[in-house]
Amino acid sequence: MNFKLKNLTFFLLIIFFIFLLIPLQTKIINFNFDYFSSVFLYPLENFFSFFIIRERNEDLKIENQNLKIINSKLNYLARENAELKKILNLHIEDKYNKSIVSSVIFRSPELWFNWVIINKGEINGVKENMAVISSGGGAAGKVIKVFPYSSKVRLILDERSVLPVILENGAMGILYGTGRNTCIIKYIDNLSKIKIGEKVFTSSLSEYFPEGELIGEVIHILSKDQALFKSVEVKPASDFGRLNFVLVIAK
Repeated sequence: MNFKLKNLTFFLLIIFFIFLLIPLQTKIINFNFDYFSSVFLYPLENFFSFFIIRERNEDLKIENQNLKIINSKLNYLARENAELKKILNLHIEDKYNKSIVSSVIFRSPELWFNWVIINKGEINGVKENMAVISSGGGAAGKVIKVFPYSSKVRLILDERSVLPVILENGAMGILYGTGRNTCIIKYIDNLSKIKIGEKVFTSSLSEYFPEGELIGEVIHILSKDQALFKSVEVKPASDFGRLNFVLVIAK
């Protein structure tokens, strides 16, 4: 009973002090609602608004992340469509009109620069030792194994790849893969004057590539001046990091 009386007294004291703080108007104590709102209601409203805004911000973050994912997918499809358009444009050229348009369906992460599997095989007319070029028109590799509905292609970057080539200045050599994103041309006559940026093409001595297919360009001269032959490092014209579509061609 005493406890309830104390609580009632405390409550009455609070009410008394509140009314003392409310401004007098025309000598009569009137209840000022704006003042009451500013002291009690507005802070309470701001308190709930904070949580509403925070929840909305979380929703916006999730929505923004989803939009980024959608945008990335659209960019990927745009790049893939651009590459497909390039390969189809090559396909309608006279020298490639009998080629076979294929897509890369498998690539081993451990042997990324060695071989790929394409989605065309024996029933599509693919045969072993047929040449393969990329959508950019550069030499990509050759077919080494044919299945009914797919084929295995060894890339020119593979260490076992050997290809006779000719440089822009007429010098000849043998192109070897390195297992990385470059190739090495060996056995070039040391008297040949070679420049950085010089283009490299397949030669008429190739067993499976037609003559004149672009290989890439010279980026580094490796051999010493006193050697009998010189070697150069070549950056391939084909983008092996984005090898999605290829043309299979016969010599």
